[in-house]
Amino acid sequence: MSRRVRRATHDLAAAARTCHRVALINRTVVAEGGPELLADPAQMVRAFGLDRAIGAVA
Repeated sequence: MSRRVRRATHDLAAAARTCHRVALINRTVVAEGGPELLADPAQMVRAFGLDRAIGAVA
């Protein structure tokens, strides 16, 4: 049996540590993939509309 859990959080560091798959959402799905996606500054800029990435998720 396969289990799936959907979780919404603003804690990107916790999501990177605990999730096998993530989706960046800003009114619509901007990107989805493995937790390494959260460490990609280009994806953060794309998802949150910033001029530049402010920091990386550790």
